[in-house]
Amino acid sequence: MSRELHTFDAALERVTHDITRIGNLLRDTDRYLRGRYSATSSAGGWRQFLQEDGAPSAAGTSCSVTALVAMGVARTDTQLKGATEFLMADACADGGWSKPRHSGQFSLTLTTCMSLLALADMEVPAEHPAFSGGLTWLTNAQNPDGGWGGIARDGLSDTTSTAYAIRVLTADAEVESRARAQIDAGVDWLTRGRSDTGGWGVRGDEPPSLAHTSHAVEALLAAGRPRESLRSAREWMVRELGTSPLMPWVEHYNFPDGYGESVAATMRSERLRWTHLPAERSLIALMKLGHDPRHEIVGPLVEDIVRRHQGAYWQVQSMPGTAPSWAVVEAVRALDVYRKALETTGYTSVFREIADVLVERMSATDSENVTLRADVAVLEERVAALETARETRSRIARALRRVRAFCTSPATLATLVIATTAALVVLYLQVWSPEAEEGDRMIGVSTIIVPALALLEMVRRRGAP
Repeated sequence: MSRELHTFDAALERVTHDITRIGNLLRDTDRYLRGRYSATSSAGGWRQFLQEDGAPSAAGTSCSVTALVAMGVARTDTQLKGATEFLMADACADGGWSKPRHSGQFSLTLTTCMSLLALADMEVPAEHPAFSGGLTWLTNAQNPDGGWGGIARDGLSDTTSTAYAIRVLTADAEVESRARAQIDAGVDWLTRGRSDTGGWGVRGDEPPSLAHTSHAVEALLAAGRPRESLRSAREWMVRELGTSPLMPWVEHYNFPDGYGESVAATMRSERLRWTHLPAERSLIALMKLGHDPRHEIVGPLVEDIVRRHQGAYWQVQSMPGTAPSWAVVEAVRALDVYRKALETTGYTSVFREIADVLVERMSATDSENVTLRADVAVLEERVAALETARETRSRIARALRRVRAFCTSPATLATLVIATTAALVVLYLQVWSPEAEEGDRMIGVSTIIVPALALLEMVRRRGAP
């Protein structure tokens, strides 16, 4: 049993080590983000690429706000309050949010969703003009098929945009109740786009990927779908993680027909794209699906994220030398949900394994005890038989000793001598009487000789015991 206890001690140490290590990484990231905060006269925020200097952007600020709140920074923090003011003031005229170069042309679905999620993290009331304006833009941006695309009503619904929109509309209970129809339409779009394997791609007609499956899973869970309904997605992810490399996946946005050429050219020069991080996304989805944080498939995901931590921020393999704010928020969210899973189920699973082994050992011991008791009963029967046999032999020996003592006692010998002598005298008188015939005399002589010899032998033994 000592070997099993040593194994369990090691497992508990690994859980504690992971929790401590993640806490240290998040503290380093907190310090880095605070150092990269760009303050304005009444507000402030972060750039999309944190290593850059200059004015903040909606994308960088929203990602940094969500990351800091996930790390447990108080919402009364001065930088978070300044960032909230910046986001509310940075909304476009149409109500959404965009990249700085496009803010006068159109809003972007993903930038709008990230900004609204950050405001929800800061508990900005849904009736606030900036929040309500963003929600109005988002609900109006929904495509007729129920999904969302890169921009408003572009007819090019995709999994990532739709998933983000559903997460925004379910982040607040009051908003969720008002937007139930839009949420259900988005859920239906995602459900129709699910592949036969259980995963999701960019759209329903494209191969599934870990990142898109993770986005869809997170959105459907937020919309109230039970974990059991997403079992096939979880199983597909586990299989895929065993064979696919954890490399970033870049999704490009194709500008739809019907928009002005100047806008299209601007978007092409901007290279509007979304970089997916499969390790972070997979870890988020698996933990939200209730996957065991100590499962063998989870460790490599955590190690990949930890390995890319550059002392303060997270690096993306395809973009060396940069500190993308979206990489920070994805890593923070992934490690945070993993740490919480360890704290709630990691220790529990270790103790459950200990209990299972103990129960198994106790069952085996009970079985061994039954067998041992049966063996003891047989041995007791044999011992009892041996005791009976020994007692019988002892009784026989005692009887033989009494017989021998009786036979060799002087009184017994004297009695035998007298009886034998008397018998010899009687026989002698019969043999040598005048009436006896010659044949009878011969028989009598033989009869006399035998007891006479026996009498002499008794006398001899009595003389030499």
